[in-house]
Amino acid sequence: MNKHNIFLIAGISILITLLFPPFEIFGKHGTKINKEYSFILMPPSHGDFGPMASVNINLLLTQWVGIILITLSAYLFLMRRA
Repeated sequence: MNKHNIFLIAGISILITLLFPPFEIFGKHGTKINKEYSFILMPPSHGDFGPMASVNINLLLTQWVGIILITLSAYLFLMRRA
């Protein structure tokens, strides 16, 4: 695998996680309900009259950090092989 392909795959992975982020809903009394992944422009709702979901930023940033760490470790592995 080419070193440049690793960064391309990482960029596509971050773009996909940006387009389909994890959502959460804060219910009554501050309870948090984790919802599914959904398209950014069509967030899930909680029932017919429930509140709209918001993006779970903490989980999204954790996913991005994971993608970056995996990308850097794969890049360093390929640099040592070459």
